Amino acid sequence: MIAEEGKAGRKVGEKWSAKMVPSPAASNTNNVCESFMKTLKWEEVYRSEYRDLQDARLRIGEFLEKVYNEQRLHSALGYVSPVEFERAQRAEQKMAGVA
Repeated sequence: MIAEEGKAGRKVGEKWSAKMVPSPAASNTNNVCESFMKTLKWEEVYRSEYRDLQDARLRIGEFLEKVYNEQRLHSALGYVSPVEFERAQRAEQKMAGVA
């Protein structure tokens, strides 16, 4: 008899184990990734026309470095850019090391 398979490739009737259920941290990581991909698509990819794959890689890289990391405000970072957030973190670490 051939076993039937349901969701996630498990056999029908097989009980779920703890290993089959994603952890809450994995779910949050996925949400962050999906949010990033949505932003990348809406703010760069859908607004651009690329000559070829090399051009796409170059311009997406420029977008990430110049806009996403330096200019765009991120709510998870207290509405500052990642570059500014890292500067503030380094300054705090210096002050804590001095005190």
